[in-house]
Amino acid sequence: MGSIEIEKWQILDFTGFRGFVTSTEGALVVRPEEGEERRVPISDVAVVLFGVDTRFSAGSVHRILKNDTAVIFCDWKGVPYGHAYPWGDHTRVGARQIAQANASIPARKSVWARLIKSKVLGQAEVLEFFGRPNGKRLKELVKDIRSGDPSNIEGQAARIYWESLWDDQDFRRIPGGGDDTFTINAMLDYGYTILRGHAMRAVAASGLISSLGVAHHGRSNPWNLADDFIEPFRPAIDYSVYLLVSECVDDGTEIKKRLVNSAGDVFTATRKSIPAEMTLLAQHYGQLIEGDIGKFGVPSWKPPSKLGL
Repeated sequence: MGSIEIEKWQILDFTGFRGFVTSTEGALVVRPEEGEERRVPISDVAVVLFGVDTRFSAGSVHRILKNDTAVIFCDWKGVPYGHAYPWGDHTRVGARQIAQANASIPARKSVWARLIKSKVLGQAEVLEFFGRPNGKRLKELVKDIRSGDPSNIEGQAARIYWESLWDDQDFRRIPGGGDDTFTINAMLDYGYTILRGHAMRAVAASGLISSLGVAHHGRSNPWNLADDFIEPFRPAIDYSVYLLVSECVDDGTEIKKRLVNSAGDVFTATRKSIPAEMTLLAQHYGQLIEGDIGKFGVPSWKPPSKLGL
């Protein structure tokens, strides 16, 4: 089991865990097949990842959800295939969800353009930080992004980005395409999974309809909006994966620790963490569609050196 503190929150990673998880008042009781029993205060937990070899009680899941904590179920590779989130009470949730359902197509397209601009700017920063080519080219492409991204600048940028970052024209970003923890695709999958858990929490906490995305519209995906919101934050994971590869880190536990930490790193010059920025992003989207604010601001990733860290 991995447990990495992120500010006051923890990610509990049971994807490689063999044993049983139960609960007592205010805590999860973790009993590995080998090793000592541990207790983790539920109030400190933000996201729980369960793997295929983890046995858990219904009572433990009940207490996790009651704590307003996301639960993600993963396959043997650590790729999520299901999730659970509590049905909490939110003030003005009805009005917010009606406004979300009635949001105009132009408004949603404008929001998507802002998300994609921030993502591509972050990708450009990753390339420039590591001395890879085409960072300026991506920044030029950002200028061509229009409402709804009709020219698919996101796709064009992605092809340039991945080939430039890994210096490999044959590299393809394939979600779920990693064979083990140590492949590039598998590390990206793991890091993005942690990001998605934070985005799920942010969307649910904001009282928004999670399945009603801005650009993602999968009928079988109840978290389309979370998948929209993680886009600007992906470069933070890409940055960490590049470091792991360049440092030849091959210890699975260390890789997971580093990626979990990356998903909670400081993201902006205001020193807000990624989970905090995601929460603000979801709240701002709710305020935008309700007419409380007129502009949707989206942060973009910058390397720690530019943040004074």
